[in-house]
Amino acid sequence: MDDLRSSILLYIHHFTIYDYIAYGWLLVTFFLLLFLAVLLVRRSPKVSFLFIMLALVFLFAGPPTLKSMLTTAIRPIKINDIRVERLHFSQTLILNWKVQNLAATPLKDCKTIVTIDKSDDSIWSQLIHPSDIILQKTFYTSRIMKPNEVIENREIFNNFNNNDDINVSDISIKTECY
Repeated sequence: MDDLRSSILLYIHHFTIYDYIAYGWLLVTFFLLLFLAVLLVRRSPKVSFLFIMLALVFLFAGPPTLKSMLTTAIRPIKINDIRVERLHFSQTLILNWKVQNLAATPLKDCKTIVTIDKSDDSIWSQLIHPSDIILQKTFYTSRIMKPNEVIENREIFNNFNNNDDINVSDISIKTECY
């Protein structure tokens, strides 16, 4: 729960004018739908109920949808060149990857979630047990990334006790930069 709170606070701290406009539009639409529902309650309670349900859908589905759309439109980034090194003399896994800023503006703070999971290639086993998460780590970086700049990242996982072979396909990296 603390991770969710810190993610939301990090996102709100880096609001741009586009974020304020989008979320303001969402609130205005929510209150407008509620106002229309109140006006229509005497004429048609079913339509009024429909407007209330639509307003609740806007209220709960709107913020995650807006965040996703704004992130891809205003702050796009690209992750590429993921490399995995495993030190055989110790239980250490080294993960290297590159992050490229595709936005028109510089980005400063980044939140990265690295997940290593060993999933089976069989369709049936993926349906029953979708993934076996071996390790998940979240970390924050604060450095300025100019437009089209590529930054190399490295994360070292000490005491990595898994004996299985870790491939690039077993690694998921999600990065949000603001």
